Amino acid sequence: MTLPQISWLVGAPPALLALMIIYGALELPGLWIFFITALLGFYVDLLSPNRLGTSVISLSLLGGIILTQKPTRVAQRLDYRLLLVMVGTFLYLCVDYVFHLLQIGRFNWPFGLWSVMALSAVLNACLALCLFPLLNWFGRMMGWRGREQAPRYAS
Repeated sequence: MTLPQISWLVGAPPALLALMIIYGALELPGLWIFFITALLGFYVDLLSPNRLGTSVISLSLLGGIILTQKPTRVAQRLDYRLLLVMVGTFLYLCVDYVFHLLQIGRFNWPFGLWSVMALSAVLNACLALCLFPLLNWFGRMMGWRGREQAPRYAS
């Protein structure tokens, strides 16, 4: 669920799974994101040996944190969304690595790993600039009514 590693950037891959969960948490109505995170997390756990349950937990945590920021007015701004992508990706990679360390029973954290996680978060933000409008356009072509077109009821 990552793109190939970019060797001149210390091997930092953009985490596509985290990017899709952040997009879903920002764009999907209601609590659909938890259903999607459960399916994607379970799928990733089935593909990886000895990881049953950790991806579901880390992705649900990521989706829940991003979902709490959705109702704010500032969440509609592009710069804030890119900040959510960077922080959310970094948080996902940290939590996923902590689960990995707990499973193998080794608790040292190499210093170079922080730079790889930070570069992955920046790459996800750059990728989000292209991917989010493309997914919105594709959704509108398929008939999905986004948050801009949702009916608003008078109080």
